[in-house]
Amino acid sequence: MVLSLRGTLEHDFNDDEIAITLGPDANNLATLSSERDDRTYGYLSFRAAYELTPASALVLSASKVVGLENNSGHTLGLTFKHQL
Repeated sequence: MVLSLRGTLEHDFNDDEIAITLGPDANNLATLSSERDDRTYGYLSFRAAYELTPASALVLSASKVVGLENNSGHTLGLTFKHQL
């Protein structure tokens, strides 16, 4: 079994509002804007890979955003990998 842990610390140096454009092409339907709440935040991720055969493995992964007051984000994944 192979285990890995990763962490990052990120800082947003941009002071402008966040602009999100909605629409199927260059003729956007709308543009939404939002303030930048938290400028410094981080990510934590964990991964465990278990070798089933020399050519296949089962991988469990999880990640979380940390340091944001009004936002949260997490992922959880289970992957089967097979090398042909």
